[in-house]
Amino acid sequence: MEYDYNGNLTYEERIAKVSKEITNYYSFISKSESILVASLEHPIDDKIDDLFKFRRLYNILTIRRDNNTFDIVLNDMLKLDKNNEIIKNGIIKLLEYKKNNIFPSIKEITG
Repeated sequence: MEYDYNGNLTYEERIAKVSKEITNYYSFISKSESILVASLEHPIDDKIDDLFKFRRLYNILTIRRDNNTFDIVLNDMLKLDKNNEIIKNGIIKLLEYKKNNIFPSIKEITG
């Protein structure tokens, strides 16, 4: 997925850009769902790291949690830096969600 600089854009332009980045990568996500995900994200005006990528993927799962989406997005999360404690904890919490059906809040993941 692309993570392009968008700190210079208006809110509406940023939402449209991020929404397009999401739907270009995950064609099964609807435009309305990708707009919701994009609205949860902060502007990109600095270096993109794996934690930023993790948060976008997490936001996708807050909007769409069907098994197919979950498996695809989780697989993409597993490609991120698992030495990062927040990412590692997040992946563990999301795997627990598959067992107990209680979706973790971002606070539970980040501490």
